[in-house]
Amino acid sequence: ANQIADTLRSKDNFYISDITKKESRKNPYPPFITSSLQVEASRKLRFRPRRTMMLAQQLYEGIDLGAEGTTGLITYMRTDSTRLSEEVVSEARNFINEKYGGQYLPEKPKIYEQKNKKNVQDAHEAVRPTSLKYTPEFVKEFLDETQFKLYELIWKRFIACQMESARLETTTVSIASDEFVFRSSGTTILFDGYMTLYDEDLEEKDDQNGNGLLIPAGLEINQKMKLKELNPNQHFTKPPPRFTESSLIKELESNGIGRPSTYAMIMGTIIDRKYVEQIERKLIPTELGRKVNTILVKNFSNIFNVNFTAKMEEELDLIADGEIGYLKVLNDFYEPFSKTLKEVEANLEKIKCDKCGSDMDIKMGRFGKYLACTNYPGCNNIKSLKEFAPNGGAPEPTGDDCPKCGSKTVYREGKFGRFIGCEKYPDCDFTKIVTLGLKCPKCTDGEVISRRTKRGKIFYGCNKYPDCDFASWAMPKPKEEEEEAAADRDAHRKN
Repeated sequence: ANQIADTLRSKDNFYISDITKKESRKNPYPPFITSSLQVEASRKLRFRPRRTMMLAQQLYEGIDLGAEGTTGLITYMRTDSTRLSEEVVSEARNFINEKYGGQYLPEKPKIYEQKNKKNVQDAHEAVRPTSLKYTPEFVKEFLDETQFKLYELIWKRFIACQMESARLETTTVSIASDEFVFRSSGTTILFDGYMTLYDEDLEEKDDQNGNGLLIPAGLEINQKMKLKELNPNQHFTKPPPRFTESSLIKELESNGIGRPSTYAMIMGTIIDRKYVEQIERKLIPTELGRKVNTILVKNFSNIFNVNFTAKMEEELDLIADGEIGYLKVLNDFYEPFSKTLKEVEANLEKIKCDKCGSDMDIKMGRFGKYLACTNYPGCNNIKSLKEFAPNGGAPEPTGDDCPKCGSKTVYREGKFGRFIGCEKYPDCDFTKIVTLGLKCPKCTDGEVISRRTKRGKIFYGCNKYPDCDFASWAMPKPKEEEEEAAADRDAHRKN
């Protein structure tokens, strides 16, 4: 690559060998169902799925709109149907025509087919505003900040789903020099259509405007070009990114796992039980989670796989349709499960004391958890839990590259807590503090990190220390969880 780059730098005969333009259409997204609402609220508003459903419940049950009285602002929020009533679609089309003009109104109403129609329960419509007279501007004064953000998101998605598609033009320019050809593409919006109100992709990319290419107008075939800069870059295949709550919900839905009402509960359970921890919004398996997963997959491989839950959902649908008896389904599951459970309980791996052969048990000490012989005081053998950690306690990869040397980075445990370091240490001394994705409650630009005292006790402080001296024994709650807890307290007092 460097040899080719040197050859190119010596050339001065670059010219445009080809220009192609291709027009395409970008269609609006379907109206929200439960899963897509949770995904978008997580990605755009940084709301936990549990919180999204709590706020949606409030909008559904009703908000006091003054002279209008208590009014439900959205339809039922637990649904996997994209169906919309003809009446509300007609209202939406009139609204679009009046507010945005006829060019934004499709010739016919848009109808959205469900991807997995077989498993859809079509009793409810999609999640949408109950009436188009309750615009975001109209209801804003009656909603708190979080309620308004979610309602506005639902409103925009619904209106946009009935708007005209956007028209885009992609221009590809080929620049040649002898046997070498470079290609560059850029996209221009010819007509913004629904994107004038709602665009998922633009908001998904952090820096699209900074990274996007602008192809200048007026270019012609055979036009001479001048080489300004040439950068030979090496790229490596990256592993799949860690799940976030929103991407995990997408994965569950695509595999037919769970129902609309279960996604928020699933996210809450794996975090509350400490099977995963959230670091910079990514879900990272904990040591407990890895160990539990290893035991369950090893002993219940027929249950702990992606297809099991989807298959059970299908059987439940067959029961509901009267095509199969529920007792047969229960017996087919329980009889082999009960047998396996007894075998596992009898053969579950025990950690034996290497001094006397008795079982080792987990104890809690001043410096955390450790293993101790159950034959104490006859035997006083103790062991560090690190000896029995998954992968032998090997460093866990982060999936990112080291910005200093290009190698991989890993999670490490230091004297004062967890941090990120380079796998090439000590040859590379790059380190980075692991934040918890929480803003410091004391200063404006710091983030909360976990640290340890000299005696090993965990506390929480600001990564801007010593400029900020915030410290707490209890982990601060995210702002939205504090608001959620406050709302729960207020509701409890009212009741």
